[in-house]
Amino acid sequence: MHERMATMVKSFSSMGMGDRMRAMQQMTQQASVNPFGMFGPMKKGSTGKRLTPKERAEQRKRLEKERRKKKRK
Repeated sequence: MHERMATMVKSFSSMGMGDRMRAMQQMTQQASVNPFGMFGPMKKGSTGKRLTPKERAEQRKRLEKERRKKKRK
């Protein structure tokens, strides 16, 4: 998705103001017809591994320790 946006922004930089406005209007019309047509279907991501209460406590403790260490620097 990022690559497609980058190419679109680069193409806008070479256009005049009127051309940009027309291109934006075309994009909004296309998006209203097919919202995911431009960027492709959204992919569902993993929610991660389920942790036991013990693992969550260890993780919380480790993250808090890292935050304190960063804060000291």
